[in-house]
Amino acid sequence: MEEQGGTFIVQILINNAVKLSFVVDSGAEDVSIPEDVFKTLLRTKTISDVDILSPKFFQLADCSTSFEKTFRIRILRVGDRELENVTASVPPETASLLLGQSFLTRFKSWSIDNERHVLLLN
Repeated sequence: MEEQGGTFIVQILINNAVKLSFVVDSGAEDVSIPEDVFKTLLRTKTISDVDILSPKFFQLADCSTSFEKTFRIRILRVGDRELENVTASVPPETASLLLGQSFLTRFKSWSIDNERHVLLLN
């Protein structure tokens, strides 16, 4: 991981095709991929129509709600750890790439080693 402006950034490989930098965010319900990146994933056939799920409502940090598209990431790799069928949401283009609970809670435990800047997934 890399620290940038008080947040931790981790490199993620999506469907063995596209590598992106995500903020580790335990407050995010899903992996979050903004609309412009989502469109790029569709255009490059990294994801397809069969990966699209039903949209759902999300409660945001400011207590507002957002109705967002959702989709399935067939393979999501962080370092040497790989998960299949991870749910992701599609917020507006101004949002950040977030590694949220739909990934983190699939592990028995997870933590951040602040000294070594490592995401520990068990």
